[in-house]
Amino acid sequence: MVIERRIRVLIVDDHSIVRRGIAFMLSTQPDMEVVGEAADGREAVQKVLALKPHVVLMDLSMPQGLDGIAAAEEIKDQFPEVKVIVLTMYDEDVYLCRLLRNGVEGFLLKQTAGENLIQAIRQVMNGDYWFESELPKEIVDEMKQRPEPENCDEDAVILTEREREVLVFLARGYQNREVAKELNISVKTVENHKANMMRKLGVSTVRELIEYGRRNRLLDLYR
Repeated sequence: MVIERRIRVLIVDDHSIVRRGIAFMLSTQPDMEVVGEAADGREAVQKVLALKPHVVLMDLSMPQGLDGIAAAEEIKDQFPEVKVIVLTMYDEDVYLCRLLRNGVEGFLLKQTAGENLIQAIRQVMNGDYWFESELPKEIVDEMKQRPEPENCDEDAVILTEREREVLVFLARGYQNREVAKELNISVKTVENHKANMMRKLGVSTVRELIEYGRRNRLLDLYR
């Protein structure tokens, strides 16, 4: 009897409950097996070397160590044969060009992953790609074929989901204490998130933070 090769998958996400949910879903597929999990980008690179997966499912926004883009770029540089599908909560076209330029095969929204993830894995393993984006397919196809460096935002910075939430409330005019109440966190934590965002973006005012959010469509989801 001939046993077909199963698709070996590594799941990378800083939330253990997300990793478990994806692992359970993939465990129902006879042609797939989860060979490991990682909680950040640096661990992901190490586990690709140790476990030799065929596909890496990579969360885009991770607060510690390498973020999803940097980890994906490093994996594709060291292990070009490994397929990488980036998972994100947001339709972030600002990062799409960089992902395409570095050979990533997939860009998938978490909210539709339940419907599309399994199909996306099989599709990239067949040599195709899967990109969910508001951009027309023709433009994505062209970017895939010719992702010119000048068209990529090399300065795009990934904010964590909590930082995005804080940024959204700041854009609505909330003060630190009001943001803290809405998110059920301390005022000090709000201040730390603001400081981290300013450090990442190289800005010094809340106004500049909000402008970055608007310019990169990070506030669109909450309109």
